[in-house]
Amino acid sequence: MAAQNEARAAGNAEIRPEHLVLSLLSEPDALAAMSILAQGVTLETVRQAATATLPRAADQVSALVPFDPQSRRSRNPRRPRAEVTWSPPHMRVRRLVSSLWSVPRLSSVPA
Repeated sequence: MAAQNEARAAGNAEIRPEHLVLSLLSEPDALAAMSILAQGVTLETVRQAATATLPRAADQVSALVPFDPQSRRSRNPRRPRAEVTWSPPHMRVRRLVSSLWSVPRLSSVPA
């Protein structure tokens, strides 16, 4: 929901990896934000880098903003079904952050 809100706020027609990153920053006390801070990078630095790579605003954005193919893969990488069902929340966050870090336009965030 947070990624969809970020896409809608930016006027983008699809949820991209940048929106997923921005959604991770929406809860500064959550595990994802703490993991970023532990790397010596501020949340504002990540926010600025992700925002700078967003596409131009679309003329119209639907009420339900779909995921683009890359974001869909980031959310649902191929792995055994049991692992998806029984993964603890911190492992899901770790996999999401790792998959987002492989996106070229997001992997060059300065420390």
